[in-house]
Amino acid sequence: MTEAFWKRVKTLVKEKNLTQGAAASACGRSLSTVKGWMSKNIIPPLDNAFDLAQLLEVSLEYLITGRTHDKMETAKTNHEVIVMLKKASEKLRYI
Repeated sequence: MTEAFWKRVKTLVKEKNLTQGAAASACGRSLSTVKGWMSKNIIPPLDNAFDLAQLLEVSLEYLITGRTHDKMETAKTNHEVIVMLKKASEKLRYI
């Protein structure tokens, strides 16, 4: 899991044309500290990991798990389920 965390961080840093130094500054740590975390495959303390997520414009959940939680998609899915349940309820009245 920690290797994947740092792989996602490195990919996003590159995509956003940032440097590892900028990532280190964002979490208030030295570049050597961040490189140490990377080389030892250590997920940083929560506040530092959160700062990285903020810099990279992703959720902390994404950095850790690789999954995103899309509130709009969840709302759409919930709405679809409600509509299906209403239709099923209407059909059951006639049975």
